[in-house]
Amino acid sequence: AVLSWGGAENNYILVGNDYFQKVVDKSAFGDDEINLYKRDKGIITARYGKNFVKAIPVYDNFANIPENDPKKYRQEIVSEKGGIKSRLYNIYRPLEWQPIEGKWPTIEKFLHHLFDYTNTQGQPMFGFALDWIQIVYTDPIQPLPCICLVSKERETGKTTFLEFMHLIFSENFRVLDSERIGSRFNDGHVGKLVIGVDESLIDPENRGTIANTLKTLITNKTMISEGKYKEGKPIANYAKLIMCSNDETNFIKIESEENRYAIVKVGTIQEKDPDFLSKMKEEIPAFLHFLKNRQLHHERKDRLWFDPKAFETEALLKIQERTAPMLERHIKGVIREQFEYSGKDILKFPFSFVKERVLARFKYADTEKIKDWLHDHGYKTGTPNTYTI
Repeated sequence: AVLSWGGAENNYILVGNDYFQKVVDKSAFGDDEINLYKRDKGIITARYGKNFVKAIPVYDNFANIPENDPKKYRQEIVSEKGGIKSRLYNIYRPLEWQPIEGKWPTIEKFLHHLFDYTNTQGQPMFGFALDWIQIVYTDPIQPLPCICLVSKERETGKTTFLEFMHLIFSENFRVLDSERIGSRFNDGHVGKLVIGVDESLIDPENRGTIANTLKTLITNKTMISEGKYKEGKPIANYAKLIMCSNDETNFIKIESEENRYAIVKVGTIQEKDPDFLSKMKEEIPAFLHFLKNRQLHHERKDRLWFDPKAFETEALLKIQERTAPMLERHIKGVIREQFEYSGKDILKFPFSFVKERVLARFKYADTEKIKDWLHDHGYKTGTPNTYTI
């Protein structure tokens, strides 16, 4: 006799030694999600009978293979090497959207509001932003810089951008708060394609830990996914990060050589529309069709695709200056001061001159570290026969 449970067996999977149930988590906002929850075999058999577990699909392990084209997406991945075949369950969820040609004026207006801020070369960041979203959609395994939307003002649309990205990428998107990003139990977000970090949910004392966590999420190809009562396992990492902050200068430490962050200062939205997000949701199919057929504005120049100069902004430089190590800040201050006093393009003076003035500002400075910093940043040190102060 063929036993049937009305298809309920397909709501469960066995991966290795663990059973999981697929659950549709309901949201009041209409963005329902399918998530996996670990289940005890005894509870399953008590509910459906002993033969039920034999009908549950079996997989050898999880895989994380992002694919946003519905024609190419696969829930089940079969891998083979050296005569060994493995059946893997893809934790990446297919997108629900079907790209359809059309207009997307609300989305365009919103993105112009956020990204008409210029880089240090005077170019609007709008083209960069479109490229960034397009690459996430069409080439999800490509690493990208972290977009940071900053503003002291309220009602700027920063959080709305996170909500918009959630609408597009659904289960493949997560927002992190201080507790989650600082926890070793990271299985709720490791493996997600887009991760939003809302700084208003971040404990200021946690910023050092957060900076290190963000660096690894942006560039590491593999992360160890750990959950309570679960053994840590490696998961392919393709995370693209978006961070929102009300602190324009000190929300995260960014070193002067760091090129992982695109800092964009955002202004207040002048025209309030309570249906703004729902209008953008209706335009998503047309927007994705546009991205799928659009020529990228920036060519691939770096491991994070973009030439760092394309997303270098005054907002980034300000954060780098404010969060730089104390010694670096004092050396730069001394040098900048001399240029401002002289009004000249080139100055020459003995190393002892710089050293004395740095020590006057920062008595704990080390002479060799001052010299090392100057050498590392392309300055020639010595004692010229003639010099100008």
